[in-house]
Amino acid sequence: MVLYNDGNFVTNSAYPDTDFMGDADYVVPDDSELAEKIKTLYPNFDFVFDDDGNIADVTATEPAEKLPEITLEQRVTATENAVEELISMIMGG
Repeated sequence: MVLYNDGNFVTNSAYPDTDFMGDADYVVPDDSELAEKIKTLYPNFDFVFDDDGNIADVTATEPAEKLPEITLEQRVTATENAVEELISMIMGG
């Protein structure tokens, strides 16, 4: 499992346990308990490092607050307002 500092990861069964991407911040064995824990918690975890700077564990974090859903009517209104503003700017008004 190729891991990045931002918590994203990539796996490839043809190249397990290696930095097959060539840009990994960390590599964790694909079939390890830690890799399974990362997959389970993703994207809500923080790294726990050992004294040598290696990933020793991950801890669960609270999920990020979801943005409120925007209705189609709200999107149309926002688009109409933006178009009106652009026309006004182009026309010098």
